[in-house]
Amino acid sequence: MAQGLRRGKSNTVALVVADIQQGVNPTLAKCIQTALGELGLDLMLYDLGHDLDRLDRLLARAVGMRLNGLIMAATDVLPKASVAVGLAKLMEHGITVVACGQSFDRQGIPSVIHEEAAAVERSVSYLIERGLTPVAFAGRVTGSVLGRERYKGYQLALKRHGIALDDSLVWDRAYR
Repeated sequence: MAQGLRRGKSNTVALVVADIQQGVNPTLAKCIQTALGELGLDLMLYDLGHDLDRLDRLLARAVGMRLNGLIMAATDVLPKASVAVGLAKLMEHGITVVACGQSFDRQGIPSVIHEEAAAVERSVSYLIERGLTPVAFAGRVTGSVLGRERYKGYQLALKRHGIALDDSLVWDRAYR
């Protein structure tokens, strides 16, 4: 801790997630904690609980927390302009920022993106090509960046195979 005070930053990297109970987040946190530990860094998990005000409060306090870095892995639809301003301020203070799961590249923030649409398109096409139809879509579309991408892949597969979208086969719901 004393070294962190001398350097002006701690050994802590914050991982920001929309909801720790969402499927991938516990595994993501564990993997990131293992990788950071190998570098002599610690993980601070920050669960937004789908509350954008919590994100604003974290971004306002992050410099004072002397974070070494911040990984933005929230899958909720974020107001990119205002979030990017907050993240840019962190970067101005020497805090490393990386986005995971949605692109902030246009805002100058390095981003790691999953190919959700392509993966779902391949999966749905696989089912259609084997005659396993109709294919339904069950997932959170409203309010989820990843859900929107997955739904786009579903729509693309149907279109590619000449199948009309049937709204009765689309269930826009959060699930656990």
